[in-house]
Amino acid sequence: MENMDTIREHAYSIYKKERSISYVEAYLNEAAPGTEEAAAFLAEIKKSHYARLRKLGVGFLMFGGLLCFGSCVITLLVGHGGPAMYYTLYGLTIAGACIALMGTGYILGF
Repeated sequence: MENMDTIREHAYSIYKKERSISYVEAYLNEAAPGTEEAAAFLAEIKKSHYARLRKLGVGFLMFGGLLCFGSCVITLLVGHGGPAMYYTLYGLTIAGACIALMGTGYILGF
């Protein structure tokens, strides 16, 4: 059995390369099956992975909200009918809503 420090280093390098927990879990089950240290390290990697996804999701959510707000402001400033107002009102609002929905998916872990 390998030293636990080298197992941790190799598992972390797998995570950095693949950005997937399933590869790390498979490696840890193969290299150190049933050890509590491996389970604790996997929990640590999962925690950092989901924290990264939440941070990314909040950024998308904020950007989508800003696009929707910007669409509202531009529509109020333009104030007349025409293609420019329709593109701004509907185009930016739909894009902002889709980006915000994507951010919500990242936050919830989909």
